[in-house]
Order: sequence, then structure tokens, then C-alpha cells
Amino acid sequence: MIGMSETLHVRLIGRSTITIGASPLHFRAQRAVVLIAYLAVTRQAFSRETVATWLWDDRTQKQSMANMRRLLARMPAEIKPYLRVDNQAVGLDFDRPISVDLWAWETAIAERDIATLQTLSKQFQPKLLDGVLIRDSWGVDEWIIAQQARWQQTTLAAFRQLSQHALHHRQIEDGIRYARQLVAIDSLLESSHRLLMRLYVRGGQRTLALRQFEQCRDVLQAEFGIMPDAETIALVERIRHANATPPHVVPVPNGAFIGRKTLRAYLQAQLDKSDCRLLTLTGMGGVGKTRLAIQIADERKGDYLNGIYFTSLTAASTQASIVDALIDALNFVASSNRPRKRQLLEHLQDREMLLILDNFEQIIDAGMPLIQEILERCPRLQLLVTSRERLHLGAEWRVAVGGITRREDAVALFLLHAQKQDRQWSQVDDDEVEIWEICQLIEGLPLGIELAAGALAYHSLGQISAEIRNNVNFLQSNQRDRESRHRTAYAIFRYSWELLSPEEQATFAQCACFRGGFSADAARAVINAHPAILHALVDKSLLQISASGRYHLHELLRQFAAGKVADRAAVAEKMGGYFLRFLREQYAAGWLGGISAEWDNIQAAWRWAIQHQRWDAHNDAIDALNQYCYRQNRFQIGLELFTAAVAATTDKQTRPRLLIRQANFFVLMAQYDDAIAALQEAEQLLFHADAPVETAIYYQILGHIAAAKSDYVAARSAFQTSLAHCADVTSAHNPTYVRLLLVKPLYYLGDHAEALNLAQQVVAEFQAQGDDFYLARAQTRLADIMDKQGDWQGAEALLNQTLEQQRVLGDEVGMGKTYGLLADKAVWKDDFERGIYYTEQSLAIHYRIGAPLSIAIQLGNLGTYYHELKQYDKAQSLYAESLRRSEQIGDRMGMVFTIQNMAELCEWQGEVAQAVTFWERALPIALDIQAEDRILHAIAGIAQTKILPQSPQRAYDLLHFVRHHPASVPETHRYLADSLSALQHDAASPLTLEQAIAYCQHS
Repeated sequence: MIGMSETLHVRLIGRSTITIGASPLHFRAQRAVVLIAYLAVTRQAFSRETVATWLWDDRTQKQSMANMRRLLARMPAEIKPYLRVDNQAVGLDFDRPISVDLWAWETAIAERDIATLQTLSKQFQPKLLDGVLIRDSWGVDEWIIAQQARWQQTTLAAFRQLSQHALHHRQIEDGIRYARQLVAIDSLLESSHRLLMRLYVRGGQRTLALRQFEQCRDVLQAEFGIMPDAETIALVERIRHANATPPHVVPVPNGAFIGRKTLRAYLQAQLDKSDCRLLTLTGMGGVGKTRLAIQIADERKGDYLNGIYFTSLTAASTQASIVDALIDALNFVASSNRPRKRQLLEHLQDREMLLILDNFEQIIDAGMPLIQEILERCPRLQLLVTSRERLHLGAEWRVAVGGITRREDAVALFLLHAQKQDRQWSQVDDDEVEIWEICQLIEGLPLGIELAAGALAYHSLGQISAEIRNNVNFLQSNQRDRESRHRTAYAIFRYSWELLSPEEQATFAQCACFRGGFSADAARAVINAHPAILHALVDKSLLQISASGRYHLHELLRQFAAGKVADRAAVAEKMGGYFLRFLREQYAAGWLGGISAEWDNIQAAWRWAIQHQRWDAHNDAIDALNQYCYRQNRFQIGLELFTAAVAATTDKQTRPRLLIRQANFFVLMAQYDDAIAALQEAEQLLFHADAPVETAIYYQILGHIAAAKSDYVAARSAFQTSLAHCADVTSAHNPTYVRLLLVKPLYYLGDHAEALNLAQQVVAEFQAQGDDFYLARAQTRLADIMDKQGDWQGAEALLNQTLEQQRVLGDEVGMGKTYGLLADKAVWKDDFERGIYYTEQSLAIHYRIGAPLSIAIQLGNLGTYYHELKQYDKAQSLYAESLRRSEQIGDRMGMVFTIQNMAELCEWQGEVAQAVTFWERALPIALDIQAEDRILHAIAGIAQTKILPQSPQRAYDLLHFVRHHPASVPETHRYLADSLSALQHDAASPLTLEQAIAYCQHS
């Protein structure tokens, strides 16, 4: 006999069974099983008439009610106590113990009960009410189908939770198993394929991830004839272009990480949340935020497709310097003609990575807008920030990091540092009590523990404890604000200070003048520091030394030390003078790496000279700073430094030099109006002085502005005037470089032989000078002209030689450009397959280094090659992507080129009306940027597609005008050649450019 306390189990998943306890019930009719299932799923009671009509919807009401009575009468006796049946209604008695397997899944999903879902998944069956078939009842069949669809959605939700949990907790094998089940349940859900792809990548199985994409694509093509959506395409592109092993650019810590197990687990859980985009670790200096962030990063190694990067912002002070620090940390080469912040955001935009920003409190005001832009534009990127202050952003998840409170951990950390003093500290025994007392006195502050352990070289534990007690009012304060914590840190630093000898104190205090670290040579020259003293400070944990021998001072320690400097002005003067001389000497020797290492100190020295009106020091360093920022693509910071100097000086000799360099960076940032204004002021000062080099640079910048607007006549004139003012090759401004600039306008103005001869001379001169940087630029320019002159073989050989030189130099940007030119040469020989190969090589480099402008250009070039191969659909797709990227980065010249290519493609396909639309779209953009060659190309397109059918003579006039205009390029000549030869008309009427434009605009 079944007891009334036993549970009624309704199992709907798989083959349906109903049991009480462990005893199965047997029903004479499947409709009885369906009825129990219906009542269990709906959790409601229904009128007998409703249920009867539903179960027998092909019968009369009288027949269905009679059938209902017989069905209830024949129910097994064991189940009747679990039913509530009367003359009006029927339902289950939920006051009794009733279990429904479907409920368990739904409850676990709602509560995100992973452990229960893991257990349930082991009994998973893909179908609900499997084998149940009721004849002659459409209502029952429809309900069963609906429940089966509901079960599919339930299981999708369950396995999605399981897969995501496994992904976030790095249980990759389990996650792959769950995600495979997801795909098996519904192979048309792209989100399931994406999840499985991500798990494969996490497991190091990138080939399987790419194969999964192919499976997804094939299924969608077979079922719907469509391609995967943009998110799936973006993911597979990230997988294809991500390194096989995601980068892990994080400092290698000294020694093992000790303690904070609970906090680490909590931080990992926060980072696992999809809506946790910004996680800030706050706390006082020395509390161990940086070391904790590095540990978290190491524990998540390999979890992000595009890796984990660490950026120290200790020396940053402006948004531009933050951008520079990030670009350096991410190790991508920014292009030289666009704002660096925009390039940084574009580089990060589609990347899935963890970016650690360390010591953010130094630049909260300057950095906050950049953080917000990163969060808005980079949806797959997470930020882990360390800061003494919270950021107060809506997206911020803040975790306060305090001292180490667990006794075992604090003692272990103390011993780790104590053992560096003496191996006897590997055994503590009775000393553990005193060590723990010291750790408590300094509130578990990791830096304090390290400094206290370092004092063991001079004092006993008891003496250390007694000394710290002298500051007990600070250490035992109940205040929790920043000032209290600063006082606590100050007490620790003061104690360490008092342990130093007078020589050590003097050296340590003067180390505060440095920014971003310093070398032993700089310390000797600026503060007369003896190496033995520096090593002693390292031993006492007041300085750190890198593997390269470079010294670093913790920022809080630096601030403490700064208050101990006896004569700040004298130290600042030595520091400023030393690093400005260092900049000049390093640049003259060609050691840009040395300048990069001391870049923060050099910037501080430059600003010192501005503050103290030391234009003598500035004048010696102006050219070196200008060239360094140019060669290293540090355009924004270069502009800031020169703008600050311009704002501060009235010196009539220095000011024009600064204005001209400021104008140079305005041009590099495409701020032409500002550049012209700076040049106009410089002009008033220049021409009252004998300054041939400055005048040469002045005209060179005017030439750059003219060339940027495709005014090659003005560009040629400006470069020639610049060249006339260059005294000799040893001057601060190299005339060879000006001759290189002159090559392009000469060629585009039709002086092909002169341009070729000049390019050959320039290459020879740079070879003689040993300037590999400009030699590569000159060689690519020469190869381009050789190619256009028909020497394809010579051009290709020179480009291949240049490519090898760039490989040796590690110049990936140059390699990408050279591959692009090699592609052009191949296409000129109708070798489109090789052209496509070279272009794809160029694209691969630019994707790898994150160069969005070059990517857009090469995509457009690739579209042109497929256009020539008559693969119009592929060409159209590439043009569209090139245009999208050009619009995204604001490259209007690139937009014009691509729109005009799309217009020509439409003409080839016979879509003349669409071609007219593209030509008319391109013209105002070309006018806006004053690109004459593109304006003329647009006029030719409008004349040929729109005006020719209406007025052949007018079309001929326009085409003839374009063909003979000095700014018209060979590309345009080829485009209009057939039309001109086909048209038979009288001599063309003379036109001006303004008349041609007006006619096109109003036709």
C-alpha cells in the first residue's frame, strides 16, 4: 500500500512516466497521462467541460463529457488522492507532495542554480512527452507541440547558463560539452555557435572555433540562404586575427603572491559579469592595488581573445600622455596623419581584452573623458583600474582594497621580504607573535610590511615594533578617509627615512626630481648619486631596479622624498638642463630608444625650461624634440609641448622657431587653419632676421598644406623656395628631405623625367648619410615613379629590397605600405592574383598593428582588383567595407576615392542611375577638402554618365577640360579616354574649373 506522504512524480521529459514514490502507475489510456501532464504544467484546475472538449475536440459535447467521466473513473486508485475532482472541475491537489521534473529545470534556471542544472543535465532528454500521440484531437496535439517548443527554449536557457558559467570559471571542457548540446538543440541559433567558438578558443582549439563558424554558416545557408549576422562575423574576424596565444603584456612580479584569497575570488566573479565593464580597485598608496591587479590578470591569462595589457600611468599628466602610454603599452604603431586618440579608440573598438590602468589617481580629471569614450566605443573591452580615488562614473564597480587582515598571510608576506635580508627568517617559531604585532601596527599595509621587513638589516623585531609605536596615534586612528591613510603611509616612510644615513637621505630625497624612472648615468649627472648608495636604497625597498638596470621610485615615496629636498630649484635646474642636452645628443646619435626610455623626464625638463624662461636650453632641443615626436608618431603630445612653449615665450629669436614647429604638428593633425595662423605670425618675425633654416622649414610646411589640398603647383613652388633656403646638408634641416618632398608635385605636374632623376638623387644622398628611416621612404617614392614610367621590373626589385630592409628594422608600418605598392606594380602587369596576395599581406599587417586608415585604403584597393577581375559582387562588398571604415575614421579623401570607385563599378554593371548618384555624392566631398584631382575625376564621371545623354557637346567640353587640366591624373585620363575618342565634336569651348563645377552641380 502506497503511503499518503509519498511524492507524486510527474516526469514529462523523454518518455513520460508517473510514479508515486518509486512505484510506477499504469494508465489504460494515453489521454489520462496527457491530462495529468496538462494539470501539472498549467498548475491550474479547469472545468470538466473545458477539459473534455480539449481532449475530444472531434466529438459532440455530450460524447466528450461521457468520455471524460469514463477516463476519471478508470484512473489508477493510487493517484486519486492527488486529484481534486468534483461535478464542476478537475485539477491536482497541490497541497499534496507533487514533483514535476519540468519545474526543477525552470526553477534552477530562474535562480541560476548552476549546481542543480549540472545535475539535471546528466539526465537530459531532447524531447518532452516523447511518444505521446493522441488521435482525433487537434487541441491536444497543438498543446503537445507547444510544450515541446517550450521545452526546447527551457533547455536552451539551461545549457546557455551552464556554458557561460563554465566559460567564466575556466571549466573549458565542461563548457564545450554544454555548448555542443546547445548547438544540437537548435543549430540555427547563432548565439550558441558563438558561445561554442569562444570556448574552443579558450581551450586553445582555434581551428575548431573556425570550423564551428563554417558549420554555422553552412546551416544558415542551407536553411535560409543567408550569411551569419554581423556579431558572428565580427567574432570570427577577431578569432582569425587574434594571436594563437592571446598577448599577456603584464609585468612579471618579484616573488609569489600571498593572501587575499577571498578578495581575489570576489574580483574574478565581478569580472565574470557581462555588465562589469569598469572595475576600480581603490585604496591608499602602498596597499597593494597594483600587485593585486597583476595577480588577477595572471589568473585570467588566456581568457580574452585579444589578450591582457597593463599600462602604468604614474608619469601621465594630460590626456595626450595617457593616450601615448596606452599606445606604447598596446604596442601598435599609430599612423602619422591622424589624431592619436582616435586611432587608439579605433584600435580598441572591436577588441576583446582586459586593459589594466595603473595609478589612475594621477590623472583623474584628464583621463575621465577618455575612460568614458572607451566604455562607449569598445563594447568588448573591460577596464581594471587602480586608483587612490574612485572615479564616480555610472559604469564603475568599486572594490576598496584594505590591508592584509589574515594573520597567516601577513606573517608570510613579512617573511618573504625578511628572507631577502637573512635566510634564518625561513623559520619563525616564537617570533611569529612579534611579526604579527608589527603587521597589526601598520594595519597590514603591504608596502609597510615590506619596509618593516627591510629594517631587519639594522634592528630587531622588538626595536622595529617600538619605533612604529611612536606613531601609534596615526596608525590606530579610526578615521577611514584618505588623509588618515596618508598619515599612516607617511609614518612608515618617515621611519624608513630615519634609518638612512645622511648620504642615503640626500640621494633618496633628490631622486624625487625624476619622472618615470631614471638611469644610473642620469642619477650621477643630476644628483651626483653614487652607485653604492643607489644599491643601498634598493636593498631597503625604497627604490626598485628593473632587469635593464633602470631605477624606479614609487610615486608616494617620491612625493614623500620631494618634501625632504634642501634646494629644489638647484636640483630642478640640473635635471632640466641634463635631459634637454640628453635629448639633443641622443637624437644626433640616432638613438631614439634612449629618448623613449627618458621621455617622461624629457617632458618635465621641457616644461621646466618653459616655466623658468630658459630659452637657451629650449633652442638647443627644439629640432630634436620636433623630429623625435615626428618619427615616433607622437603628434598630439608634440603639439601640446610646442603650444605650451609658444604660449609662454615672447623671445623674438625663439618664438618663430616654436611657432613653425607648432604649425608642423598642426599640419600633421590636419588642423590646417591653425597651422596657417601660426605660420603667419612666424612670418612677421622671420623675415626681419637672417634665419635661412627656419625660413626653409616655413616654406616646407606651406608645401605640405598645399599638397594636402592637391594644389601641386603651390606645393612645388613652396618646396623649391624651401630648398633655396637650405644652406647645406649639415644644417639642422636636411635639404635632402625637401628634395624628397618635391618629387611628388613634380611628377603630378607632368615633369616625369625630372621627378625620376630627383628621386634617384635623393636615394643616393640618404644612402650616403646613412639615414635608413628616410632612405626607405625615398626608395618607395622612387619605385613608384619607376613603375609609372614603365620600369616595372626595376620598381619591383627596389620594393622587395626595401621590404627586406624594413623587416630588419622591424618597421611594420613601412612593410605594410611597401606591400601595397608591390600590389600596385603587380596589377599594372595584369597579375591580379599577385596583387591580391600582396594586398592581403598588407591588410594582415595593418590588422595586426591596428591601422584603420591603411586598412580602409587596402580594402578599397582590393575591391579595385576584384573589379578588374569582373568579380563585381566581391568588389562591391569590399568597397562598401572600405567606405564604412573611411566614414568611421573621418577620412574624407578615402571616402572620395571609394565612392568614385563604386560609381565606376556601377557603370561597368550598366547601373547608370546609381553611378550618377555616386558621382554627385563624391563631388561636394572633394570640393570640401579641395582635392583638385578628385574634383576633376568627379566632373569626368558626371559628364560621362549624366550630361552626355543630354548634351554631347557640353560633355565633350567638360571631358576635354578635365583631360588637359594640370591637376588631372593618369587614372582620370584612362577613365575618360574611350569617351573622348568616341565623341566627334568641334573644338572644345574654353572653361574654368569654377564653370565646370557649376555646370555639374546644376545640370
